[in-house]
Amino acid sequence: MKCTLFLPYYGFNDADSNLDDFYKDSDAYIQALNNYSMTETQMMETKSKQDDVQYAKCECTLYDSDNNEMTVDKLVSYYDSNKLIMLMVELDLDTEEEEFDSELNGWVNEHKRLDMADIMKTLDEGERFAIEPKRDVKLTFNNLANKETYCTLVNTMLFEKIDSVHYVFIVDKIIFTKNF
Repeated sequence: MKCTLFLPYYGFNDADSNLDDFYKDSDAYIQALNNYSMTETQMMETKSKQDDVQYAKCECTLYDSDNNEMTVDKLVSYYDSNKLIMLMVELDLDTEEEEFDSELNGWVNEHKRLDMADIMKTLDEGERFAIEPKRDVKLTFNNLANKETYCTLVNTMLFEKIDSVHYVFIVDKIIFTKNF
């Protein structure tokens, strides 16, 4: 199935930045860390106010776990599934945006660092999946009525990089949306 894959990344708008968005000195940073350690209910923001999640795209062909080209019906059947979904992707590098390439390479490097870590030898599959880097990847494709369809591949893990254009993903679940 031909589709477009969107990877999330943090965009930064240099034009909107000013020093008010960052800690002014090390004392202010230490104070923020101390305040954070006192409050367990909030997560500490480590990015600037101007950082926001954006998506970079690349066209691709989607395959199922049997290496057959994915069909719309089969993808929709995964929507009701409560099992992990294995998808194979063949990227069309001629359509790849620069940010897509950077984000994908960063994800591959995170995955490889885990593979090389000594601790990985002591973990079972469930424990490994718990610490594997995940992304909420977005996907668009034309449905059987030839209308553009949107979905999010929730908690997508990079399972294997086969070569520069072929990747295997494990997806927790698929959520269909009207747009994104």
